[in-house]
Amino acid sequence: MRSNALVLAVVCSLLAVGLGTIGSTPVFALESPAIQSGNVTEAEIETETETGTKNHSAIIKVYPNLPVPQNRGEYVVVTLAQPGNWTLTDGVSTVSLPRNHTGPIAVTRDPHLTQNITRYPVYETASRFRLSQDGETLTLKRDGKMVDKIAYDRATEGDRWHRNASQQWIPEGLTLRETVNTGPATVETFVLPDTPAQPIEPIATATDRVHIGAYTFESWTAAKALVEAHDRGANVSVLVDGNPVGGVSEQQKSVLDTLVAEGVTVHVLGGDRSRFRFHHPKYAIADDNAVVLTENWKPAGTGGEESRGWGVRIENNRTANELYTVYHHDTGWKDTVSWETYRTQIDTTEQPVAAGEFETAHRAKKHTADQVSVLTAPGNAEDAVVKMLRSAEDEVLIMQPQLASPQQRMVRAAVAAAKRGVDVKILLSDAWYSNEENNAIAAHMNRQADAGNYPLAVRVDEPNGRYGKIHAKGLVVDNTTIVGSLNWNDNSARENREVAVQIESAEVATYYRSVFAADWQTDKHDERTVRYVEGGVLILIGLIAIGTIAYAHRSIIFAE
Repeated sequence: MRSNALVLAVVCSLLAVGLGTIGSTPVFALESPAIQSGNVTEAEIETETETGTKNHSAIIKVYPNLPVPQNRGEYVVVTLAQPGNWTLTDGVSTVSLPRNHTGPIAVTRDPHLTQNITRYPVYETASRFRLSQDGETLTLKRDGKMVDKIAYDRATEGDRWHRNASQQWIPEGLTLRETVNTGPATVETFVLPDTPAQPIEPIATATDRVHIGAYTFESWTAAKALVEAHDRGANVSVLVDGNPVGGVSEQQKSVLDTLVAEGVTVHVLGGDRSRFRFHHPKYAIADDNAVVLTENWKPAGTGGEESRGWGVRIENNRTANELYTVYHHDTGWKDTVSWETYRTQIDTTEQPVAAGEFETAHRAKKHTADQVSVLTAPGNAEDAVVKMLRSAEDEVLIMQPQLASPQQRMVRAAVAAAKRGVDVKILLSDAWYSNEENNAIAAHMNRQADAGNYPLAVRVDEPNGRYGKIHAKGLVVDNTTIVGSLNWNDNSARENREVAVQIESAEVATYYRSVFAADWQTDKHDERTVRYVEGGVLILIGLIAIGTIAYAHRSIIFAE
């Protein structure tokens, strides 16, 4: 949207822990599910090369600045691959760890408090054990030799440091989720702007529940369907982001005011203690149906009046229930308030409303999926994408509004697949706000592929009247497809709430492969020629190598 502004991507810090003393006693307890502080994943324990160690023994979590007096209950979690003479040190004090223990263990001076906030076995140290709020370096040793070492800067109150590929801080109130497999399902695939009725259909027939997780909500069509579902007796609610780029539009204010007046519950997530940079998903739960989209609930998106988007309707109550678990988590903390409260605290902005008309080139189609998995960010979506790309054998198709950098982890995995001989195509948007950057990154990556002689091609889209611009975030790897809100940048993968589904189905992959092939078509003879218009002058990107190289170091992203 022309009213949106560029947002600086927040690169998650490569940070970690601190410490304290001698002599200890083990106390084993399981965490209360109500205050679970996160699940241990394989990525936390068997860290990847880019995290700095391949050793199975590692420091995997730190909680140094609790929102309680004197940080009582603070802890650091290490995992030990084998028995031995293990110690933990911050360079001043040293803690001896239990010689015969293997697996993860939470080291703390307050075991009876810590056992209530973590599910790890708890190990008590002497009272001098302290984690620095201001940051420090922590080293894990065996027989006096370093096995793992991490460092962290000042910790925000309530945030936990979590070891994964991004080595990120986890805000208070956020539980990281693992990928959840929900089994086989009937999946209806569709694209926008071709079939705008598809996201609304399951809402229009719902009688039990409708819950929408949204970045923005400006669709009068969707609002009408929600009110009618409420009138049929369904439990209906909406969750939106409190601070979208460009602000809350006048249209969104009117739509949400109407929903509330008609009895629909509207939640707003945001504020200084927000768990996410943006609440950015686009999904709906309607009875036993789950709708997952790349598009926002507004005329330009679900309304079919501008953007190219992908969407799926999954007829599977396990998928719908898993999405509701995410929705319940996200609406259930102190960073979420009612629209009635929030609307009094903001000023709205005038924003243009899309009103394009486009033909239906691709109709919705139902398929059978062998497996559906729910992905979320922060937590597992980026890892799932990378794992999928690493397993690619024949073909990778990527559709994104833009790429943050060739150095982004998912982009690197796509390039690595091409270097293995997998055919990789990336299609980016030509929208005015990303055109220059997308052409630059396309030229850079195509030049690298030519020099390295590997099968990767990056193209900036030419809609040619089929739609207004690309807004889809889609991935096809052989016979597996990912559809959802995940943009390929660090901010989206590590700080936004994003929701996507991974679908194992040759039929679904074939559907989106066909859509991608049609969108990939261009009138140009040389598919590697990329250009942009600036001030009315056509400039060949290949002639401005300095700008291209400089772009590789930029991390500006557009959030929508």
